Amino acid sequence: MLRPRNDLVLIRRIKEDVDSPIIRPDSSVTPSNKGEVIAVGRGEVIDGKLIPIDLEPGTIVIFSKYSEMTVETTEEGDFLLVRSMEIYGEEDELPYPRPRAEKVPIGVSAQNHKGRRN
Repeated sequence: MLRPRNDLVLIRRIKEDVDSPIIRPDSSVTPSNKGEVIAVGRGEVIDGKLIPIDLEPGTIVIFSKYSEMTVETTEEGDFLLVRSMEIYGEEDELPYPRPRAEKVPIGVSAQNHKGRRN
């Protein structure tokens, strides 16, 4: 397996399944900017100090679409090298489905409902 150096992170791109009745060719589908961390480099050296990368393998991250370098494409997916500063955040996985927002009726007060001002 490839071991990233310095501030690079090896990521396997997650392919998002889109439920759509429209069939699009692969060339028109934009690649996802979500991936799973496979390996992490040592970190970045700034002013002679090593700043480690705060990521662990298995973490789902969101990264910049234009910063990746494709290393290998296999049946398992695309493997990318991304600089740690181009990773925008981690995705929290909830153990349960996210609740939907409830529809709350907006009340109209009697004063505002009158058609005229006095």
